[in-house]
Amino acid sequence: MPSCHRRKPGSPRSPGTGRTKNLKGVQRRMDATVVIATYNREALLKKCLEHLFEQDYPKDKYEIVIVDDCSTDGTAEMIRNLNPPCRLAYIANTKTLGPSIARNKAITEAAGEIVIFIDSDAFAPPWYIREHVETHKTNPGIIMDGPIINLTRKEDIQAPPFLRWDIKTMAFLDFGGVYFITANASCPRKSLESAGGFDEEFVWAWEDVELGTRLMESGLKRIKNRRAYVLHCKVGKYSLQSQAAFRKERAEYAGKFFCKHPSAMAKRMVRLRYLKYDRLFERMGWVRRYLNEEYISSSGGRLPAWPPMLKKFYLIHAHAEGLRKGLGITR
Repeated sequence: MPSCHRRKPGSPRSPGTGRTKNLKGVQRRMDATVVIATYNREALLKKCLEHLFEQDYPKDKYEIVIVDDCSTDGTAEMIRNLNPPCRLAYIANTKTLGPSIARNKAITEAAGEIVIFIDSDAFAPPWYIREHVETHKTNPGIIMDGPIINLTRKEDIQAPPFLRWDIKTMAFLDFGGVYFITANASCPRKSLESAGGFDEEFVWAWEDVELGTRLMESGLKRIKNRRAYVLHCKVGKYSLQSQAAFRKERAEYAGKFFCKHPSAMAKRMVRLRYLKYDRLFERMGWVRRYLNEEYISSSGGRLPAWPPMLKKFYLIHAHAEGLRKGLGITR
C-alpha cells in the first residue's frame, strides 16, 4: 500500500513557488475565496475570470486566488493587464508541481470563510458565488459541489449558454456523481486547514476526491446544489492513444485512493471491476491481438468497424493497467 503524506497546516511551503502578499494580514474578512490552479490555459483562464468578475455577489466580499503552475503561454502578462473589480492574488510557481500543491498554496493565502474551487477552463454563471456562500450559511458543516456540464462546441466558449434550456435541464437532472470535484466544489476554509489540505502524493489526479473523503470522514456532510453549475470546456478531439494514456495515469491514482480508503463505494468509484474485465480480455487473447499500442498504431488510430466496443475495451484495458500500478499488483 502506498504511503500517504499530507502537508500539515503551518508546515513549510512546497519548493518552487513564487512569493505573494499574505492576504489574511491585509484584508478584512471575506465571505469567499475562489481558488484557481492553472497551467498553460491563458485564453480559457481569461474567460473564466471574466465570468467571475461579473458575479452578482458584492465585490468586496469575495476574492480570487490564482496559482500558476509555471505556465509558458503568457498567463502572467494576461493577469498583469487585468483590472479586476474584486481582490485578486496571482501566485507563480517557478516549476511545475501539480494541482494538489498549487491548491494547497492557494489555501494558505485564502482570506475567505468559504473556499470555492473552480477549474481554469470552467465558466461560472453570475449567481455562482452567491449559491455557494448561501448554501454554506444555511447548512453549516458541509462540503458542497455543483453540476459540471461539458461544452463541446467552440461557439459556446465565446458566449457560454448559461440559461439555455438544455444546460438548465442537465443541471437539474444531475442528482449524484463523484463528490468534491475541484472543477466546482467548496468547503469552509477552517475545515480545509484542519484536514491538512490536499494530499500531495496525489500529484495529478484524485487529489480532490481523496480530500473530500477525509472531510466527510471528519463529520462534514455533502450537499449538491444543482443551481450552482459551471460549464466546462471540452472542445477538441483526442487520439485513442492519448485518451488511453490519460486514463491509465488517472487510474494509477485511483488505485492509490482505494489503498487509502477501501470501501464498497470506493470500489465502485475507482472501477475495480475493470481488473476482472481485463483478465477476461487476457484469457480471450484480445490484449495480445487488439488491445495494445502496436495494433492501434498500425490501424492509424482507427478501429475496425465490426466490433464497435473495441475502443471501449481498449480504454478499459488502459484503466486496468493504471489500477494495477496504483494498487501495486503485478500480472
